[in-house]
Amino acid sequence: MKPELPDIEKFERNVFKNKNTLDLLLSFSLKLLQARHVGLLLGTNKTYLKFLPPEKWDRGVMHKFDGKGFSGLILKYFGTTVVKNKGLSPVMLYKDNQFGEKIETDGIISFVLRTYKEFYEKQ
Repeated sequence: MKPELPDIEKFERNVFKNKNTLDLLLSFSLKLLQARHVGLLLGTNKTYLKFLPPEKWDRGVMHKFDGKGFSGLILKYFGTTVVKNKGLSPVMLYKDNQFGEKIETDGIISFVLRTYKEFYEKQ
C-alpha cells in the first residue's frame, strides 16, 4: 500500500487563508513525514521561557505538539506543560567535561541551534 502525500498546492492556498499558519505547518509536516508526532523545537534555558535572547540558550525544548490518535491529542493540549513540569529537554547545546569546562554537544540539532544562536547574536 503506497502512502498518499498531501497536496502541496492546497497547502499553499490554505497558508494564505489561515491565520494560524504554525498549526497548519505542523499538521502538514505530520502528513508529509508520515510521522506519529510532530512539534516545534525552540531554544531556551532551564527556565523554559519562550523567546529568550539567543545568548541565554542552553537547550532546545519541544513546543506546540501535534500528533495522530489519542496520544497526539494529549500531546497537542498538554505536551508543552508536561515538557516544562518534568524539565524535559531533548537537546542540550553544551555539556561539561571532566575538567568542568563547557563544550559543545554532538548532534545535528544542537549544531543547528548553536549556529542560529550565533547568527542572531551577530544581528
